[in-house]
Amino acid sequence: MISRNEFRLMLDRAEDKCAKAGKAEAALRGEEVRLEKELHDQLEAFLRRNDILYLHARMDKRSTIRAGWPDFTALRGGRVVCVELKAPNGKVSADQQEVIAELQRAGIPITVTSDLMEAIRFLIENLLEAK
Repeated sequence: MISRNEFRLMLDRAEDKCAKAGKAEAALRGEEVRLEKELHDQLEAFLRRNDILYLHARMDKRSTIRAGWPDFTALRGGRVVCVELKAPNGKVSADQQEVIAELQRAGIPITVTSDLMEAIRFLIENLLEAK
């Protein structure tokens, strides 16, 4: 049997570990957000350099467009494509899955990636080289 004091010490240690784990988890989320924002900035720069018209919701504010809509909608020469960028461990939400399925049924090319070069290749193939 353990004493009340020993139990309190064990409880305090467990709470400390939980607090540290929570801080570590928050730091990882912050790093994922930073990485995803960096991807967004780089893709946006590519679109601007190549005179590709695009829509992109800000990451730092609540979106006013439909929940689940992809990060980028790019338009050129009568064609439309969508790109959803994710941090390396990012997951597609239920809303995003629903919108992606609807876009695919409508024949709109869409990609979900955490790789900048993959997103750029997708845009080149579907907007710049498409006939």
